[in-house]
Order: sequence, then C-alpha cells, then structure tokens
Amino acid sequence: VRGGVVSRKSSFPEINRQIIAVSERGKLDLLLSTVQSSLPMMNLVNISTALHRLAKLTAYDGHNQSKLRDHLVFAKLLTAARCALMKAVVNNSSPSCQALSNLAWSLATIKFVDLPLLLMIGELSYRNVASFKPFELSSFLWAFAEFGDVMEPPKWILFKLFEVSAENIASRTEQFSFRCQLMVACAFITVRHWDQGLFLRLAQAMVHSIQSAKATEIVKVAWVLSVTGIRQEKLLRVLASHATLHLETFKAYEFFKLLCHFINCNFFDGEFLLKVAWAMQGMDLKPNQVITMSVALARFVPQHPSAKDVLLMLLPKFTVALRELRSDELVQVIWAAVTCLSETNGTERPPARDQGVPMLIEPTPAEVTTFFAAAECQTRKHLPMLSGHELADLAQAFSVVRGRINTQLLLEIAQEAANRFEDISSEALLLLLRSSNAVCNVAMQPYYVETVKRLDGLQKHEIVALSHICAERLGLQCPPKGFTFDNLQSCCQALSQFWVPPPPGLSTVCPRSVRDMHNQSSVDLDKLFNDMDDEARGGPDPLQATMDHPAPCWLVRNGQQQSASQGLDLVETNILTWQQTADVLYPAQIGQFQTSKLVKNWDALYVAADDGSSFFFR
Repeated sequence: VRGGVVSRKSSFPEINRQIIAVSERGKLDLLLSTVQSSLPMMNLVNISTALHRLAKLTAYDGHNQSKLRDHLVFAKLLTAARCALMKAVVNNSSPSCQALSNLAWSLATIKFVDLPLLLMIGELSYRNVASFKPFELSSFLWAFAEFGDVMEPPKWILFKLFEVSAENIASRTEQFSFRCQLMVACAFITVRHWDQGLFLRLAQAMVHSIQSAKATEIVKVAWVLSVTGIRQEKLLRVLASHATLHLETFKAYEFFKLLCHFINCNFFDGEFLLKVAWAMQGMDLKPNQVITMSVALARFVPQHPSAKDVLLMLLPKFTVALRELRSDELVQVIWAAVTCLSETNGTERPPARDQGVPMLIEPTPAEVTTFFAAAECQTRKHLPMLSGHELADLAQAFSVVRGRINTQLLLEIAQEAANRFEDISSEALLLLLRSSNAVCNVAMQPYYVETVKRLDGLQKHEIVALSHICAERLGLQCPPKGFTFDNLQSCCQALSQFWVPPPPGLSTVCPRSVRDMHNQSSVDLDKLFNDMDDEARGGPDPLQATMDHPAPCWLVRNGQQQSASQGLDLVETNILTWQQTADVLYPAQIGQFQTSKLVKNWDALYVAADDGSSFFFR
C-alpha cells in the first residue's frame, strides 16, 4: 500500500486484500482513506468487506464508532451498497450470501439504521436462505434481530425471514457450530419468534457441542432454556458440569445470572452449588447478589436440604452485606435465611408424651449467631421505614427462630405495627396477629380492637383465617368454614379486653413451623427473576396456612385442654382463667414445670425439633 492509493487496474480480490491489510493496522483514518480511494472501483463484495472491517475496527470504541457514523466515506459506502443491491433486485440476480450477511452485521454493529438498505438485504436474503452457510445465516439473523424494534411498519420482513430460516436451520442443525446455534437461538428470542421445535433441536444439538463454551456462553445457554421453557435436563447437567470445571473463569455476576436461570428452569445441582459457594468466599458480593443467592437457596432448600450447607458457608458474607441493604432487601434476606435454617420438613411438632425427657438444644453455629445478631441490629435501624407487609414478614420469620433472637425485638415489631394501623392492610394485620400469638403474650388488645373495626370489610378467606387465630388464642376448635360473624365478633371483642404480661424470652404456644412461614409470607421469590424471562408467577394464599393445626395458646391452672364440644360458651371462662393464672413460667422454672403433675402441656414450651435436635442441625 503506497499512500493508500490503489491502481485502477487492480482486480476486485486485490482491493479486498488491501482493505483487510490496512484494517489490521488498527487505524481508522488510514482505513477510511484507503476505502475512499478504492470506492469508485468496488463491487458489492468489496463494499461489504469495507463496511465489515470498519464495523469490526470500531465495535468496542464508542468514540470512533460515532466518528465513523458521521464520516462522508461511510455515507458514500451506504449509497454504493444501495445502488448495487437495487441493480440485483431489478435484474433478479442473487448477490453473494456472505456479502448480504456482512452488510447486515456491519449495520447492526455500527448501530446505524438504513431502512431502505435493510429492506433490500432482507428481500434478497429471503430468496436465498438455503444458500447461506451456517455462520453467514446466524450472523444475518442476529443482525436483523437487533433491528427488530425499528423495522416498523415493515415488520413483515422479519416474520418472513425468521419463518423460512427456522425451517432451514431445523433441517441442518448439526451443521451449525455451538456459537452459531447459540446466536440463532438468541436471535429468535429477541424477535419473539417462538418456534419450540427449533429451540428443542438447538438444545439437543448444544449437548454435544458445548465443550468449547466460555463462561458468558454458558450463562447465555441457561438464559435461552429459561426464557423458552425448554426443560432439557441433559443440557442443564452438562452446563453445570462444564461450569464446575471452569469456575475460575467466572465473574461474580455470571455466577448469579447462571443461578437465576437454573432457578427458573427448576434445576438444582448440589455439587455445582457447593463449589460456587466455595468460590464466592473469596469474592466481594454486592447487595443484589446477596439477595439473589439467599432467595435462590430458600427456593431450593425444601427439596434439596444440601442448600442449607451452602447457606452456612456463605452466611458470613451475608452478615457483612446486611448493613448495605435497603429495608425491603433486608426483609428478603432475613426471610430467606430463616427459611433455609429452620426445620425443612414443614410439619408441626407432635406433642411430647415423655415428660421425663430433658429439653436439649444443640449449640448454634457461630456464623448463625452472628448473622441473627446483625439482623436484629439492622431490623431496629430500619423498623420505622418498613411497610406493613414487611413488618408482618419479619414477625413471621423471627417467630420461627425466636430462640436465636431477643424477644424484645418481636415486641418492638408488634408495637411499631400497632402505632400505624392505618398503613397496614387487613392481610398484614392477620399475619401479625398470627405470628404474635405464636411468639409471646404481648399486649394484643390494640390488634383485636382494630380487627373488630375491620370485621365488616374482611373477605371470606380472611374471616376463616381470623377464626382460626381466635380459636387458637382461646383454646377452642374452629369449624372448617370459620365462626359465624356474630361469634367471631364476640371472640375479637373478648380478646381485646385483657392483657397478660409476657415472661421474658418465654413462648407459651407450640413453635411455628417453617411451612407456615412459607405459606403466609408476602415475600414473592419468583418476582426477583421476572426481569430475566418476563415470567409472572403467583404464590400461595398467604393466609391459607392459618387454617392448619389449631392449638391452645396458654397454660391453664388445672392443665386441662378445653373440649371442642364446649364451644364458644367457654370464651369468657377461658379469658378469666388466663387472667387469674399465677403459674407463669420463666426459663429457670422449666425443669420444675416439666415434672409437674398439674400441667401436661409441656409441648407448648418445647423449642427443639421433633427428635430433640435444634432447628439448625437435624
């Protein structure tokens, strides 16, 4: 190359070679000068090569890319390309498929919309899709997918192109490399052309071609499976296995994206998750990553108890991140951690028949103690900013692990909610009532006073839920469809007229199970991943769990549980019995109480698991 000038006698292949040679020097001005001097002698292949090299040179340089879009040589190249394609359309000839693919890819990479040129490229390509090589077709489809939002009103060209391309690709999927298969899948998703048959063929082909995948490509494949709904178990296993072998190439945000996509595919691989947790111990986790990981583990732990081991490994990281979380994020992380660390079988504890068995609680791991200490501190800090439902969610969560926190915190949550009933929905009010009943004898009159005011506006399922709460509070058996309105009103009015001071740190009801928290919490785990795949999933009725397992909630002097046949007539009697009860037991009295012949409801004080172990290690 001498001064960037090319002889008029040079052939088209020689022009191409010179353009390529100059582009490899990495100097935009020199390449533009070379293209300008050769432009009058260029054919369509030369024009497409020039655009392709200009796009490739400026792909990751925003300044040079902007300079290129405004350059006169670029405008002349586009004009020359339109003229050459128009000639092909008029003559009904077939331009080079590589030239068409390069033109489309270049425009998409440079981010320049030339609608007339795109329409001609699309029309000529539509006629010759079968002649495209795999890499040409995949690049071409990716480019047109990038222009999907700007091709209005001629959106029909996209539909035609992708419809005929789907048929062609499905017939020769094995000819496409892994990266071409992935590019095709992403292009079809981008334009929302949902060809499930093609997606399935591509997923099956990727199983055998994914060995060369990089970390970003592994994440992208998982995204494709998540968005398309293709449940390709074999490919998911291969993805997890390949990712496990190359963990050192992953960045923190790639771990979390991959995990989110696995969740949306309802896929769990214990070995992969454990190794990811081990790798994350040396990373600085951002708040959104902590939320993603904790909620992901909460989703996994009911079916895969090994997820609890992963949480214990990462809990110190979560503890450090708590102080950086917003109020809503704090609730999500605490709720998820409690879900993982609490009982995983989701069943109520059966009554303890052997009164001679001592209460045993295994030592709590240090990381768990530290986490809940930090969670308690941050909860107090955020308490005034929490919404009604967030207060209810925290009360639900802390009621499950009340042995690991100061009971005073639960009283503060209840008091905070009572101070702003006007901002608390009826649903949240019932959740607070339920969890407060399950924690300690707090001053609950304001809650029942407020409930009486709202009775007329409660929905049917809320009436049933409130009936079970009152029945549990009064030691009555609740009918399956709840109490009648008058009876329920009488219960609430009666419960609003007395107060029993709580012994510090002592629960007088059967401990809540983690299943109740799952069923009642307003935290929607699926909502965190809607941005990934536009899914909108609903959760269980948050009040449904209040219908299960009605139980007496205080210790009467004579130790006898009230018979269900005695019905609501015993409401007043039970209240008086509660008010007159002098045998309020403090922790130091548990041993004496355990062997007492007067009181048989030892189960009401038992805070360990069914087999005598703690919540955290079973």
